[in-house]
Amino acid sequence: MSTTVDAIFCYLTNTTEFIANNRSISTEEHTSRFCRFQNRHLVYDELNDIVGKSRVQFATVRHPVQRFLSGFVDKCICEAEEVKKLCLKCNDNLICFIEKLYSYLNDVYASNKTLKGYNYDLAHFAPQNWYCNFYNHFDDYIIIRQGENREEIMEHAQKLEMILRSANVPDRYRKEINRQLLTHLSQSDEKEQTSSFTVA
Repeated sequence: MSTTVDAIFCYLTNTTEFIANNRSISTEEHTSRFCRFQNRHLVYDELNDIVGKSRVQFATVRHPVQRFLSGFVDKCICEAEEVKKLCLKCNDNLICFIEKLYSYLNDVYASNKTLKGYNYDLAHFAPQNWYCNFYNHFDDYIIIRQGENREEIMEHAQKLEMILRSANVPDRYRKEINRQLLTHLSQSDEKEQTSSFTVA
């Protein structure tokens, strides 16, 4: 979901260039996204200093088990086919990865250090609150739960639209963002139907 949110902010802050380069919110990919090094701040307090208090702040959260399993399949199995030594050098070995991840997360937590930079494994597998500073600022966030099925995804899109409206994002941009999110949902449905048909 972070790639999609990055694409939304890229579209909002670089609309002309985004469209001129035939980019789409629903098809942006993490490694080749248009605004790859823009609109990203990994340290909550630094972002707070830049943006100030007059903002609408939201976080998209996902059930931890679903997030872990999805991340493991995507990062440790699919991506590991192309890039060796991912997922703490365990690749698709689940037991190896869980043991190393548990130890690594404990070490990071015990060191009590604020996460300052991007770390591939932490970004995908550390508790989401580590980057969002929920401990001190949970009440400042509007929380959106990431959908796992069609109804939840549509609800997610509606909540995001309300947040963008409350942030005074113009109507035409909100409509386009919503259209692209729902287009992505339709494409996912078609893939599922094709897969189901092929299997049957």
